Amino acid sequence: MHSYNQILFGLLLGLWLALTFFYLGYEPIMEHGIELIENKTFNGNDRKIKLFQSTAVCFGTFLFLMVIQIANYLIFRNKAPAQTQWIINITEDCGEPPNSSTAFMALALQQTGEVALGFGAYYGTVIQSYFF
Repeated sequence: MHSYNQILFGLLLGLWLALTFFYLGYEPIMEHGIELIENKTFNGNDRKIKLFQSTAVCFGTFLFLMVIQIANYLIFRNKAPAQTQWIINITEDCGEPPNSSTAFMALALQQTGEVALGFGAYYGTVIQSYFF
């Protein structure tokens, strides 16, 4: 159960992020995407250098984010245990207690791997632009 202040905070945070990314990030992201699709990114003599730079930035960012998520899990898994009321509510709603290896912090760590989908899609577009 969420209280009204949590719902309002989530709504305002989501609105703020959406507007910020739209007004500050939309143009550069769209321009970069169009350059990749139209093969304008890897023109000239420095094609291999640009590919290496794109690869380094993509995988460097991915590794940085994954290390932060894993460190977050390792630090907070014992410092922020699931509240007893959460376990009671889940047990009442689902009929059985939650499995600690697939709920709460463990589930959040498992879902962190989904970040790789975005990086894989981006890097696939980079490789397609370079070779085709």
